[in-house]
Amino acid sequence: FLMGFYARRLTRIVPALLAMLLVTVLFVVLVIPAGWLTGFTEQTARYVFFGFSNYLLATNAEAYFTPRAEFNAFTHTWSLGVEEQFAATQARARKRWAFFALLASIGIASMVYAAWAQTHAPLQAFYSLFSRFWELALGALLFQFTHAMQSGNAAMKFVRSWNSRWLQWCVTLCGAALLVWSYVGLDASAFPWPSAVIPALAAALLIGGVGIDE
Repeated sequence: FLMGFYARRLTRIVPALLAMLLVTVLFVVLVIPAGWLTGFTEQTARYVFFGFSNYLLATNAEAYFTPRAEFNAFTHTWSLGVEEQFAATQARARKRWAFFALLASIGIASMVYAAWAQTHAPLQAFYSLFSRFWELALGALLFQFTHAMQSGNAAMKFVRSWNSRWLQWCVTLCGAALLVWSYVGLDASAFPWPSAVIPALAAALLIGGVGIDE
């Protein structure tokens, strides 16, 4: 599964990522004067090629929303690093409940760590895989949930009984409202905790609402 996962990811993402990196590196070298702003940028670029820029950025003295981070042309690649380090294996149907419980447990532990790190280690809170695991786990749990709804699992009969167009519209509209709120009403300095909860929940509701079929 992991080989197939990374093979599909390499085919889909790496060509565009390499093109972006090569062009950006060229412009950084030619356009941005050498100085205190570029040293960390060049170091970040080297880590991006191996998918570990988030770990380097977590050691930086500047937080994500500071002016110096805005001058780093590769700061945005931290999320790709986190995603590459997150791979959830698909459990067999008879073991899905155990996988679901394990993923949920790790996700809750990740949320607790994110809340603690937000105050005690803000850079780790923003860039670390474990402090961001709960956001990715939410998507994985949503996939497991919708997959179970579409299966013949008797345990999901109650859930499927609520599967209606009305529910689809309600869930989708709630997700859209939360998404708008995440753009206009959240404190950027409180990411990932607790501000990231709203956009993550909004995305889950939008994807889940659209994915509900009659």
